[in-house]
Amino acid sequence: MSLSSPPASSLRLYLMVMLAALACAAQLPPIVDARPIAPRDSALKKVAVAPLVPGPSLEGSLVPGSGAPDKTASLVAEFLSQALAADGIAVVTPGEFGELPAGVDGGPADLLAAAKLAADRFGATGVLLGTLERYHDLDGSRRSTSSPASVAFEVTLYAVPSGKKLWTARFNETQHSLNERPLDASRYPGGGTRWLTAAELARWGAEATAGSLTGRS
Repeated sequence: MSLSSPPASSLRLYLMVMLAALACAAQLPPIVDARPIAPRDSALKKVAVAPLVPGPSLEGSLVPGSGAPDKTASLVAEFLSQALAADGIAVVTPGEFGELPAGVDGGPADLLAAAKLAADRFGATGVLLGTLERYHDLDGSRRSTSSPASVAFEVTLYAVPSGKKLWTARFNETQHSLNERPLDASRYPGGGTRWLTAAELARWGAEATAGSLTGRS
């Protein structure tokens, strides 16, 4: 018994659907909103990743018992450090960098103090500073959740020791289901087939941020 070929009309419909899906995928926004400001190649020779600063709304987004805001912010900074190292960048980790100079709040004096510290103590050529604004873990399980993971952070690369701003990026993501946004959700770790923890979502965002900074993506 021979297998019959599908009708030409079915093949045309299939191709049309596939082309439409590819077109939609091409129009998906980037995972991180990155904004190059000045050439940054020289600053990427050795990057000091400072612990992220907890934003004013961070504590309210944390699930009770999930940890102190500063510890959570340091965890996400570690994800950024690991992602940059995986892309071949020499890094000074947040743990090595230690606490930021007292009073860091984005002001010029604090920024210059961090840049000088990165240069004098570690010989860094760039310093990555940022803020963790939201870190909400999923409420439920891998299969079902009433409140998905949601993470938002913003980071900026500065030249060392001048403190010149070179590049900035923002990651702001609340996980969507495959039913809500199939093409968007398919980009998540696991292809959107499971609900992620906040740590998984943050690590994914950190990897995308590193890729944008180094030009990998």
